[in-house]
Amino acid sequence: MIRNCTEIPLDDFRIEFGIRSIFNVSLFVDEENHAEILKILSENTDRFRRAVFELLQGRYNNELYGKEDISDKTKNITAFKFKKRRGTNYRIYCKEYIDDFSPNMKKVVMIQVYNKKTRKIDKKLKQLLESIAKYEYEI
Repeated sequence: MIRNCTEIPLDDFRIEFGIRSIFNVSLFVDEENHAEILKILSENTDRFRRAVFELLQGRYNNELYGKEDISDKTKNITAFKFKKRRGTNYRIYCKEYIDDFSPNMKKVVMIQVYNKKTRKIDKKLKQLLESIAKYEYEI
């Protein structure tokens, strides 16, 4: 089943921070979880901006945005990481689409908010990530 997503424009961000990079990154948000994702982003604007800066540079910073490679099925799953205070460790799990012909072209779809309560990957989280890995988007 194809899911719908909406693009979040990054041009103003690139201009504001003078980002000139060989990486062409597009950011999208899943329509079904749009409101919940935008709520977390609005509560964590500074951290999100720093994570997007890293993303636009083609880098992974495990404190802000990194891969959630826990199995072969989840190798294209990543997460924006928002640690606020004790008891909250929100993640926005994403799926990356990297162009086969031009590896510097990447599309990232923010899919699901999750409050990760332990350092370990428990069975529930592993199932969630593997189900997200099966989502398909027409971008």
